[in-house]
Amino acid sequence: MIPGGGWADRNAVGVRYEVERGVLPAMLKKAHEQGTILATVCTGAMLVACSGLMTGRPAVTFAAANNDLENFGAKRVNARVVDDGDIISAAGVTSGIDLGLWLVERFGSAAIACDVEKHMAYERRGTVYKA
Repeated sequence: MIPGGGWADRNAVGVRYEVERGVLPAMLKKAHEQGTILATVCTGAMLVACSGLMTGRPAVTFAAANNDLENFGAKRVNARVVDDGDIISAAGVTSGIDLGLWLVERFGSAAIACDVEKHMAYERRGTVYKA
C-alpha cells in the first residue's frame, strides 16, 4: 500500500520529493518485479508511475496530478479505483476507503467486504474499473 501526499503542494517531504530522490520508486519497481502487488492511494500512484510500471496501463490518482500521471505514460481512467491485476490505484484520499473495501473483496470475499462496509456505516461509490 503506497500512500500519497506532497505532490500538488510540492512539500519538502512527500511523494514529489521521493520521486525526485528516486529511492522509493526503485524499491517499488524491484518489489513489483519480484511479484508484489502494488496498491496506491491518491498521489502514491506517482511513485509507481515514475518507475515506468504504469506505462500503457490504466490508472487513477488525485485530480491535481492527472496530467502528470499521463506524462509518466499511464492511461488515466475516470474511476475511484482501478484494478489492473498487479497494480491497483485509487483516486483522491477518500477513495482509499473504496480501495480498502475492494481489497477485502478481492482477497477475501464480497460478503466480508459488505459486512465491513455495514460496520463502517459507509457505502462504496462507483464501480471498480477492472482492466
